Order: sequence, then C-alpha cells, then structure tokens
Amino acid sequence: MNERTTMTNADEFLKLAELVAPAINTDDLTGVALRLHDNTHVVSLERLRTNPSKLDRCIELRSAREFCDYVQRFTSGDLGAGFASLRPLTVSYALDYGTPDAPRWAVHRANYAPCHSPQFLAWQQSHKRQMSHPVFAQFIEERLPDIVSPDAATMMEVALNFQASGTTNFSSSQRLQSGDVQFAFSREVRGSVKQGQIEVPAHIGVRVPLYEFHEPIDLMANLRFRVNDGALSIWYEFVRLDEALGFYDTKLLEDIRKAVPRISLGTVKHSLKPATNLGEE
Repeated sequence: MNERTTMTNADEFLKLAELVAPAINTDDLTGVALRLHDNTHVVSLERLRTNPSKLDRCIELRSAREFCDYVQRFTSGDLGAGFASLRPLTVSYALDYGTPDAPRWAVHRANYAPCHSPQFLAWQQSHKRQMSHPVFAQFIEERLPDIVSPDAATMMEVALNFQASGTTNFSSSQRLQSGDVQFAFSREVRGSVKQGQIEVPAHIGVRVPLYEFHEPIDLMANLRFRVNDGALSIWYEFVRLDEALGFYDTKLLEDIRKAVPRISLGTVKHSLKPATNLGEE
C-alpha cells in the first residue's frame, strides 16, 4: 500500500469518527455502514457505548424457582413471551419479545432445562436390568435411603439375607398371602446341605428428586424374578414410569405458568438477528 492511499484512508476514518462519536451513546445509533472505495461493511458500535442499548444474553437456569425469579426480575410489563416443550421439559422465555404493536428483537432469553438428579439416574439405569442376587443385594444396600416402603429395616434384612446366602441353589418360589415372594434355597456348608428361605417384598416404593434442586417424587416399582438352573435373577420395573414422569413435568410446567405469564406450548423455529449483531462472535 503506497503512502497516498494510507493517508487517504486515515483521513476518511478520522472524518467518520468525528461524525459518529457524538451519537455513540444515544439510543438511535448502534451500528454504521462503512463504504471505503468498493467495499461496504456493517460495523457494530455497541461495544463503544458506555452501556449496552439492550440486554443481549442467554441465561441457563437449573431450578424452576430461580427461572421464575429471573424472569420476574428482568421482564418489563407485558414484553415477555415464552415457549415450552414436554418430555423432555424445556422452557425458553424471551424477556424482550415485545408486543404486536411494538415487536422487539428477543435477544434477552432465559432457558430452563432441568437435569435429572443422580438419585433418579441411579434407579432409572437399573430399571428392568436383571441382576444376580448378590448384585441386587448390593444395589438395595447402596440405594437404601431412597426406599420408603417397605421400611429401611425390612429392606436391609433382605439385602443381608441375599449376601449371606452366598453360592446358593434356588429351587422354587411362591407368593405369600401378604403379596411377598418366598424363595427356597439350599447350599452346602461344611459338607452338609443347608435349606433356607428368603422373603422378598413384591413392591418397593422409591422417593427421589426427579430433577436436581427440586423436591422428591414418589415412584412405585414391582419386583420381578426368574429361577433358572438354580440361579436367581431378580430385577424391578417401575409402574407406568413414563406416565408418572409426564404427569410431574406437566404439573411443574403448570406451576411455572402460574408464576410467569404468556408461556405457550411450542418452539420458535426461525428468528432474525438485529443488524448490529452481524459480524460479531
């Protein structure tokens, strides 16, 4: 680049700066179009302002209460609008959505997409997974704080009985009048065969938070079993799990809609961006 071209460009930028500088901190100018010779560029002046002209950010919230608190704090009047989906539950709220007569760019958003709690994930991952009786006993012992029925003492006894049975030959099972299941087994101890029985509840009640930072919910599971060549496989299946989770998500969304107005079921497929965002990262 020769000296004459350099000076010409410098003069042009100085003149442009003199024109733009007084308007940078007004609400009327957040970007300019520059044309130097044959090239035209749209340039944002937003970062040169003392304060941004609008809140342009996307916040991810993990609890419904904090999501509602944030939306209530930053939404002005009836400018906000939200859209929600179920299974999985997600809510996206544009705090500057605008009104039919005065639309806005909807660049300030609060999103709520809860994460499943570690307790629920532990139970969900073993749902319908067949386990040997020692593995099942270990699982019950580890998850004992989550079980609300039968009581902790009963479930601990079940776990200890399975652990004590060691290498065992299970021969039969029968359902008792109480609804529990009784397993008959035999094992060799010091050269002699010992007979025994283990009673296992037919159902267990689990209370765990579905999502992190939320209150626990109650789930019911049926115990299943299979005896094959003396080996016992045992597992549990939640009762209508999808229905229970769908009901909780619907209830949680209803609670959010009571605290935050104008939330519709649906998603925004396409949206424009303001010209001042062009070229920005």
